[in-house]
Amino acid sequence: MLTYRVHDANSIVFEPIFHSDMVVNAVPPKKKGGGYTLIYPNGDEIIDRYFSNSEKTKYEFVKQKSR
Repeated sequence: MLTYRVHDANSIVFEPIFHSDMVVNAVPPKKKGGGYTLIYPNGDEIIDRYFSNSEKTKYEFVKQKSR
């Protein structure tokens, strides 16, 4: 979550840009204790047991999600 502080503004316009070719899908584990399967647009797949708790993961890009 991002927080912005603005002084002396009448309006704020937020226009997000969605890059559908850069979407990473996270598939939950089939059984408890398994890892999430992260599927990239190029077809690469990795399994991350700590995906939902990004502070413990070994993958740096997942850690950035929570900063």
